[in-house]
Amino acid sequence: MSYPLHTIAFAIAERIEKKIPAMKGRVTVWDDTLTSAFSARLANLRGSHILVKLEDEKNTSKTKAALYHGAYTITYFSSRLLTANEATTRDSVMQALKDHIHGWWPENVPSNGVVWINTKAISHESAKVGEKHLAASVMTLDAPRIPS
Repeated sequence: MSYPLHTIAFAIAERIEKKIPAMKGRVTVWDDTLTSAFSARLANLRGSHILVKLEDEKNTSKTKAALYHGAYTITYFSSRLLTANEATTRDSVMQALKDHIHGWWPENVPSNGVVWINTKAISHESAKVGEKHLAASVMTLDAPRIPS
């Protein structure tokens, strides 16, 4: 039985909303078909928003055996930082994301007990959406191969 890697992305989004109540309703799973709608939503952003995106996937190995490996990003968008309090909030949200995602595995995706989400680097960038400039903190993570 195989599970698409998007299932993991939706599980990550659900966990974020559950573990960080302030982000409830502010998490979106990226879908290429929603690009323009999401860009319009970001252009009118008030407060903050989290985007979960499957960046890279590998579904089969050279031997054609099932191999599900996904690289993801979690991006925290907010208005440009103006105060030390906003910077502290941004850092604490990114740390909370790392604390709640690293080492976790979605219950609805089978594993043999040794599979987990591995969080990697956090970078701080600037993003331009239309005419609006936003602050963006990006966490990279990956999901190891799902055992068959």
